[in-house]
Amino acid sequence: MVLAATLCALGLLASAAQASGRTPSLIEYIQSSLAADQGLSQAERDAYLGAFRHGLAGYSGDILRAERLEGAQVLLRVVTEGSFDNANVERTVSIATEAYIAVSRGAAAEVVEGIALYGFRKDVGGDEIETWANGYRDCIRFGVPDYIAEDLVFNAVEHDWDHYTFNSLKWVLVEAAKAGYPMEEFHSMLMVEFLKGDGKRPGALGSEVMALFREAAARGEKPKAPAYEGSFIPKASRPVTKEPVAPVAPAAPAPALEKPAAPVPVAPVSPVDPVAPVAPVAPAPSEPARQDTQGPPPTSSTSGGGIIAKLESSWNSFIGAPYVWGGETRRGTDCSGFVQAVFGEAGVGLPRVSREPWKVGQDVPRGGLNKGDLVFFRTMGNRISHVGIVTDPGSGRFIHASSSRGVVYDKLSIRYYSARYAGARRVLSADALALLFGD
Repeated sequence: MVLAATLCALGLLASAAQASGRTPSLIEYIQSSLAADQGLSQAERDAYLGAFRHGLAGYSGDILRAERLEGAQVLLRVVTEGSFDNANVERTVSIATEAYIAVSRGAAAEVVEGIALYGFRKDVGGDEIETWANGYRDCIRFGVPDYIAEDLVFNAVEHDWDHYTFNSLKWVLVEAAKAGYPMEEFHSMLMVEFLKGDGKRPGALGSEVMALFREAAARGEKPKAPAYEGSFIPKASRPVTKEPVAPVAPAAPAPALEKPAAPVPVAPVSPVDPVAPVAPVAPAPSEPARQDTQGPPPTSSTSGGGIIAKLESSWNSFIGAPYVWGGETRRGTDCSGFVQAVFGEAGVGLPRVSREPWKVGQDVPRGGLNKGDLVFFRTMGNRISHVGIVTDPGSGRFIHASSSRGVVYDKLSIRYYSARYAGARRVLSADALALLFGD
């Protein structure tokens, strides 16, 4: 009764703020946005709001201007991502709160958004998120490739680096970029040497690697980098497209799978907007059980070395790979990196740097899905922000890289997915699909 009364009061406050043109407080903004999210049940809305009222503490009354508005938008996107993965409410609220604090202190919102999701598998705080986000920004500003900066953050998360270690290695990479050294080779050597754990301080080790590259450059040579298993696929190992890709069919413009755009005016924000028709959503109690998202994949009926068999072999080998922001390997991956890597291993090139697979191939109606089609979701407002691969169109089963559970199987009929389903694209040509159907 107390919680219901509180929700009612907050709803009235939010409505009053909107009617008067007054900028709402953070807790009013959260309440209004949760109420509009059709992917949540009322019980879930109550649970999230109750957890935020306790977890935000002194931040709940923040008036949402400038960085605080951006932080509130990131906070809500983390909540949506957590609900999409059926993550623990308290953990999701804790991560979302830390992300809000980091952005409100000036960390880049679009970077915090990706980094904060590490919190679903590791205990990371606001100070760490802020340090990594600002470090990434520094790297990009001075010419370090984005995937190398993302790998630096990945190592900081994976190995529990302190701020001194992270910042020292960051500035070494920046100096290498300024000097024009080949960054993949430089980064690989730096990481391999540092991860040996022989006690060298990061600054001293960085100076040694810089000296090696400086001497090699003077001789007109490039040092041979040691084998390094990071979160990205080295350029030399990226496959060349061999299989035909379906031609792009005319389609209505849609947001790309990319980092967030500039902040929008404060208003009740719904993570769901009108999309292609989807199957009716069953009430929460009768949703399909989630236990089938883990464990051995179903046996394939595909035989031989066809494109579908290659895809299936590849995506099965990723099962259990954890979430890594910007990752595209079995050590860790995000959703678009997973899809790009799986298709790349089968010889089909898909966009990765621009993260725009929504614009590739042909539009597919919900009732016409085939194995290997890409399915897209709106987990973060109105833009496309999540992608998976159909593995069994009959049951609606698909595979994707989730933030909290890593690479897993799920079903489109589960409310979290059906409510945020945006559409599907077919990227394989008719010739490639004939290998599946035997035409």
